[in-house]
Amino acid sequence: MEVKNWNEYTNDQKKTLVKHWWHYYGKMVITFAELQRFHELVEKDVDTIFRFAVDSFIIGQSSQQLIVAMRFNEENQLLEKVTIIDELNDKEKEEYELATKAFVEMLIDSYNNPEPDVSMDNETLKQQISYINRIYN
Repeated sequence: MEVKNWNEYTNDQKKTLVKHWWHYYGKMVITFAELQRFHELVEKDVDTIFRFAVDSFIIGQSSQQLIVAMRFNEENQLLEKVTIIDELNDKEKEEYELATKAFVEMLIDSYNNPEPDVSMDNETLKQQISYINRIYN
């Protein structure tokens, strides 16, 4: 896939890229229900999920915050807080656009050239499973 402005991608391409972001950059153990919920959110409003991904990129995070919000049924509240570009001043818009461009370039590069998955060590896996069990039990 080639690098373009976000609004130049088709809706299917947008969904593919946002799902790539979720899987490739998430790096948390997720449940099947969380995966299904994410796909529902993408179908509902892929552009909001994209803006959330850009916001997360700007602060050095990825999908982890959204995953945790899902575990507490707070994903809608979290997504209501995504950046609304029309509310930014000119300087902020320019900075946001630069960050968006960098994010899309990174996303396309990893989509076109994925690195092989690296397995978690047993201790990290145990910690994440324990965390999920505490939330759901």
